[in-house]
Amino acid sequence: MAETKMIWASGGRKEAMALLSAMWATGSTAARERIVDVLLAGPPHALLTRVADDERDRSRDRRIFDRLTVVARVGDPPLDPRLRTELNRIEAAYPEWAAPEGERVMFSSWSEFSVGPDTDYGLDDLAKLPQDELVRTLQGTTDLREGLLDAWKQFADTDPESAITTLERLAQGENPGPGDIWEYGLWGLRESVKRPERRSRILAALELVPDALINEPDVARACADFLEAAAGSRPSPTGEDAVWRLLDRTLEAVADNPNNIQGADEHDAVSHAINNALGRLAQAFFALLFGRSLKVSSKIPSDLRLRADALMSMGEPSHRPARVIAAARLSYLFAVDPDWTQSTLIPSFDWTQDEAEATAVWQGYAWQPRIDEKLWPALRPFFLATFEPERLARIGEMAKSLVQLLMLVGIDLDHEQLPTVAVRHAIRSMTDNLRASALSWIETFLAQPDEPEDEASGKPPSRSADTIWTGRVSQWLQQVWPVEVELRSTLTSEQFARIAIATNVSFSDAVDVVTRYMVRTNAFYELHLLAGSAHPDLHPRATVRLIDALADRQSLQMATGDLGPILERARAVDAGIVNLAAFNELWNLVQANPQ
Repeated sequence: MAETKMIWASGGRKEAMALLSAMWATGSTAARERIVDVLLAGPPHALLTRVADDERDRSRDRRIFDRLTVVARVGDPPLDPRLRTELNRIEAAYPEWAAPEGERVMFSSWSEFSVGPDTDYGLDDLAKLPQDELVRTLQGTTDLREGLLDAWKQFADTDPESAITTLERLAQGENPGPGDIWEYGLWGLRESVKRPERRSRILAALELVPDALINEPDVARACADFLEAAAGSRPSPTGEDAVWRLLDRTLEAVADNPNNIQGADEHDAVSHAINNALGRLAQAFFALLFGRSLKVSSKIPSDLRLRADALMSMGEPSHRPARVIAAARLSYLFAVDPDWTQSTLIPSFDWTQDEAEATAVWQGYAWQPRIDEKLWPALRPFFLATFEPERLARIGEMAKSLVQLLMLVGIDLDHEQLPTVAVRHAIRSMTDNLRASALSWIETFLAQPDEPEDEASGKPPSRSADTIWTGRVSQWLQQVWPVEVELRSTLTSEQFARIAIATNVSFSDAVDVVTRYMVRTNAFYELHLLAGSAHPDLHPRATVRLIDALADRQSLQMATGDLGPILERARAVDAGIVNLAAFNELWNLVQANPQ
């Protein structure tokens, strides 16, 4: 049978796994007993010597898990009870592990998900090399280098202590390059950066690396990714000077990178920013800023103010990715330092200054939109100008957040200040899908829990669906929503119906308001909502009016299952309802199409 060394080595893994499976299926009892002994013993100690002490057990268990899975899948004969016990132990210890289906389990970890590049050095090969030879291999190998670097990245991930030592030796040498060693090494060490002692060693090594190497685009990008990962550590490393020194060097390296400029065929500024080195660096900066736990109006600390200015670089197209990321944090930045935000970031939202800039930052803001009574006056001069058809089209999917924000502002934040004509124009400028999204927000707003502010007081809820409808939504909709027939659609009609259904005592009034904006549609879901509500019992005539305005008769012929019980409930509480033409039309339809 296969030698012990072959079973555990990564080279020839597929062949070894296939042989292991075949020997379990067709081998003698003695051969299977030998397999049991080898698998329970686990990989040789020498194979794990370069794995960090705190990760050695996990590495050992993963290797055993993969091989036990291959044997278990043979099925006949079944897994030996001793092996089953070991597999159960590992599965309980690592519930997140799931072996790939089919032959993929026979390949090494990197190729379980995709076909990796060819290489003369796999992960296990690198793990066997002494430090000096590992450095020489990384620096001197040119053949099949992509595969080598991929294995090096895996090595850094699985044995970070040894990888950091390798980078330290590299940094201290006369030639610390080439840059791709740092690029792939830093990628592999992203998780390790969250441990302070490892982060400190990596940062110290990077400080020895000359600027010429840091300035290489791929190395600078890796540094930005590394800083973003570091900034997310808990506790925050915001007080570590070495972190800020690397951020300064990286900012200088990426500031003028041509890739910062969004391509003509790129329409999503957020996607561009979060996949761009400068955007990643901006995310790191703001995470480190948040780590200072700043109070409202406390201002950006003096040691970070110049860095913030350099990162934003108003008017510089190459720094737009950083401003997009900042726009996504606009509410926080304005709360902490309104003066800086007003002078440095708010001007980017002005459509009259730069259409491309405004499109990008409005997309960034819409990515994570937050508004309050202090920020709103700063954005108000530019907000309604966003609602032009071509601008909404450029903003794309993010426009959904902005139209819902318009509803929030108009209904709950500043309904007295928004000009009715401008809001009506904004709604007309929306696509049908965007108008439906706006109405969907109103439905959700009405459907919030009806809980009094002080449950012990016994007072009725201060903000119920009915009080919101009566006090805000009803009047505002009638003031601003366009009445043109060509703007009515099945999508918006369904949303209007759901708004009415979300009310309680005010249902009849809500039906009177929303039906003027409706066209008929299949109404299947809305009938289901009505059937599950108390409206047919409490508001029978309003229920019939809503169905009459919304439900397409031809569609109803195929789905009267909810309609029949609704009409029966309405008739039970209001006998005179049978005199309504709409009720009789709907009732006859149910009788003609029983379900």
